[in-house]
Amino acid sequence: LAPALASWLLDDPSGGIYFRIMGFTLLFSGVQTVPLVVFRAEKKSLHYALFSVASFVTGALLSVYLVAGAHMGVLGTRVANLVTTGLFAVIGLVLCRQRLTLRFSWQMLRTLLRYGLPLVPARFGSFALSRADRYFLRAFTDLSFTGLYHLGSQFGMAINLLIVQPLQLIWLPTIFEMQHKPHARLFFQRMLTYYLLFSSWVALGLSLLSREVIAILATPAFYPAYKVVPWISFAYVAYGAYMVINVGIYVCDRTRDAWKIILASAALNLALNFVLVPSYGILGAALAALLSYVALFAFAWWLNRRIYPLQYEWDRIAKILAVTALVLSIGQLVPENVPIALLSKAVLLLGYWGLLYVVRFFQRAELIAALRTVQDLGHRMKYSSLAQRAREDQSDR
Repeated sequence: LAPALASWLLDDPSGGIYFRIMGFTLLFSGVQTVPLVVFRAEKKSLHYALFSVASFVTGALLSVYLVAGAHMGVLGTRVANLVTTGLFAVIGLVLCRQRLTLRFSWQMLRTLLRYGLPLVPARFGSFALSRADRYFLRAFTDLSFTGLYHLGSQFGMAINLLIVQPLQLIWLPTIFEMQHKPHARLFFQRMLTYYLLFSSWVALGLSLLSREVIAILATPAFYPAYKVVPWISFAYVAYGAYMVINVGIYVCDRTRDAWKIILASAALNLALNFVLVPSYGILGAALAALLSYVALFAFAWWLNRRIYPLQYEWDRIAKILAVTALVLSIGQLVPENVPIALLSKAVLLLGYWGLLYVVRFFQRAELIAALRTVQDLGHRMKYSSLAQRAREDQSDR
C-alpha cells in the first residue's frame, strides 16, 4: 500500500519508501517496548534509564551522520530511526531473554485485547486534551500569541517531565504489586495526598519563578509568557492526580470504561477552547487546559469510587490546596525587581512547608520520620567528613 498512500497523502508515488520505513520502524518500536516493560515490572530503573539513554544517543548520532555526513536529508532521519529501533529491539530481547518464551496463546491474546483495545480511543482523547489548544490559538490569534503560549507551556510541562512521566512509568506496576497486600487501600489513599503535597510545591515554584526566569533568558517580547505558567503547571498536577486516583479501573479490569472519561474531558476541552480562546487568548487556552484536567480527575474519581471505593484524605488535601493558593497569591504582590523577587519567592517556597505545619497538616508519625531522616543525613555527612579527614591524614603520613 506504500505507493498508493504516498500518492494520496504526498502526491508523489516515489515517496512510498517513507511509508515502508515507517511501518518497520513501528514494528521494531513495539518489540523494543518489551524489555522496557520487563524493567518496569521488575523495578530496574537503572536498566530502564541506561537502555533508553543508549537508544536516544545512538539514534541522535546516527541521524547526524546520515543527514550531515552522508547528505541523505529527511530520508537519513527516517533510516536512523529504523536502524536504531531495530538494533535496540534485538539488544532488548537478548537482555530479557530469560523472561521470554516463544509460544502462542489464544487465551492470552483475548485477555490482552479485552484489556488494551478500550485504551486505544482514549489515546485520541489524550491527544486532543494536550494539543487542541494550539489549533485554536492558530485559528483565533496570530503566531506571536502561539509563540508566547508555547514558551509558557514549556515551563508548565516541567511538571510532566519531572513528576508525571516518571510516576506514569512506575505507578501501574506498583498498583498490581500492592493490590493484594493488607494495607493496599491505605497506600493508595495516602499516595494521592503525598503526590499533591510535592507536585503542588514544584508547580508553585515554577509559577512563582517563571516571570524572573523568562526575564533573564528571553527578550522583552516574550515576558508575557509567564502568565500561563501557573495554569499549565497545575493542569499537569491535576493530570498526575488523575493517574494516581485511577486505581479501580486497573485493579478491577475495567479499562473498557477508561475511554469514556478521557473522551468526555477531551470534548470539554474543545468546547472551552472554542469559548475562551477568542476572548482571552493564551490565558483562555491555559484556563481551558486546567479546567479540562480537573474535570478528568473528577470523572475518574466518580468512576473509580463506584468500582473500587477509597477514602481519600480530603481534609488534608484541602489544606494543601489552600496553602498553595495563598502562597501563589502572595507571590503576585512581589515587586518586579529580579534580585528582590527571587529572594522573596524563595522565602515563600520555604514558607509553604511552614504554613502546612501551622494548619496542622502533618501527622505526628510523618514529623518523626522527617526528623529521623534529617538526623540520618546529618550523621552521614559528619561521618563522610571524618572519613575524608582520615584519608587526608593518611595521605600526609
